Amino acid sequence: MAILAAALILLLGAAALAEDVCPYCGGKLTVGQWESFGTESHSRAMLCEDCGGECDREYQAHSGGTATCVRGRICEVCGATYGIPDPFAHDYVWRPNGDGTHTQVCQREGCSYTEGDVQPCSGGSTLCTENAVCALCGGTYRTAGEHSLIYTSNNDGTHNVSCSNTDCTYSETNVACSGGSTFCTEAAVCTLCGGTYRTAGEHSLTYTSNNDGTHNVSCSNTGCTYAETNIACSGGKATCTQRAVFLKDLLHNGSLPFAFLP
Repeated sequence: MAILAAALILLLGAAALAEDVCPYCGGKLTVGQWESFGTESHSRAMLCEDCGGECDREYQAHSGGTATCVRGRICEVCGATYGIPDPFAHDYVWRPNGDGTHTQVCQREGCSYTEGDVQPCSGGSTLCTENAVCALCGGTYRTAGEHSLIYTSNNDGTHNVSCSNTDCTYSETNVACSGGSTFCTEAAVCTLCGGTYRTAGEHSLTYTSNNDGTHNVSCSNTGCTYAETNIACSGGKATCTQRAVFLKDLLHNGSLPFAFLP
């Protein structure tokens, strides 16, 4: 008999809920707001406007939203965060490196991810009289008065220099190439214009006066042991008031060369 009575109460309560009526006092029911319930779901209560009782509760799994690199998804129903972060969902911005380049980094607080690829800054003013501010990162990569130099090989061991900025007429011609390999066994390629200014097997000779009418010859390239000693000086022209000056000493030595009698 008790079981039948309990079943009757449940049936009457379900019928009352179906009609939005409180099964306890007959008052009107209202639906509450969705609230987070645990880590993976949310719920909302059926509340009686008269007695204030909670007559029932509905449960649903969290849904919607997009995870980022620092948090999981945000449920579109209750606003709770659920799930795990996506380690690849970064919010990229370009950050200036202070040297005319920039790098992509994640700007989200708590994320220190940085792309390994470094790119040159670009955009902004093309005038030498104005700062060039990068259109991507906002960093100044050329200050007013600074040229944007272009090096053009002359294919003879020299290059010409010009400025690509708008209305700039700056130029230099026949500037000696430099850089690249310092070995005799490798061609020396200029680091500025890309032209080859010394072929493989060619020495970079240095002439050193012995102050006795002779000089020594050596190669300044890395690892090269080429040398000649006591080579007779030659060239130049002596007068009654000035001794002859060895031409190669004049060209290659950084100090005043030895003057020798013919």
